[in-house]
Amino acid sequence: MKASTCSDAQTGFKDRQKHLRRALGSAALEGITPRPQALADLQAVAGGTMTNDQYRQRVKQRYGIQG
Repeated sequence: MKASTCSDAQTGFKDRQKHLRRALGSAALEGITPRPQALADLQAVAGGTMTNDQYRQRVKQRYGIQG
């Protein structure tokens, strides 16, 4: 198994940022604008300060979803 390097982490960060920009651009073309809370959470995930699991829990809490 290959050890993670700083450049690997930077590449992952750049990829997440790129994917988020593309997703937001696609949503904008459809006339969809995320709410400020949702956008902040998405940026946190893309920035690596929030995990996917933490994001999932936030969404469930925000919309009152059980489980």
